[in-house]
Amino acid sequence: MSDIKTYDFVDCIFVDMNVGRLLSTLYVIVEAYYPIIPNGPRRKKGLIKVTCNQIIAMNLKKIEEFDVDILRHDDMKANEIYSITCEKSATRGLDVILNSDFLQFELTCNNMEVLEID
Repeated sequence: MSDIKTYDFVDCIFVDMNVGRLLSTLYVIVEAYYPIIPNGPRRKKGLIKVTCNQIIAMNLKKIEEFDVDILRHDDMKANEIYSITCEKSATRGLDVILNSDFLQFELTCNNMEVLEID
């Protein structure tokens, strides 16, 4: 598991999202630049899977810009991701916020995992 703050989402794509059938788990797959390795090669871009477990509250909002981009046949821009943040909640669990051209979601969950897929 890695800290989401070490990833960069510049020019990256929102790939997929799935909510578990009991509405207790959210899975999101996005492109991201992996954390910088000291004295390593250039920063690698790949896919990460973000899993939010034991969801307490969730608010999803579709962004109007998504429809505009789709009507312009600009699929890449329509699926851009801007950020994923995770902070300790003031009351309980973690507050996770994802911002993209497609949607914005804010949720509170008990834990979050980040897995590099490739």
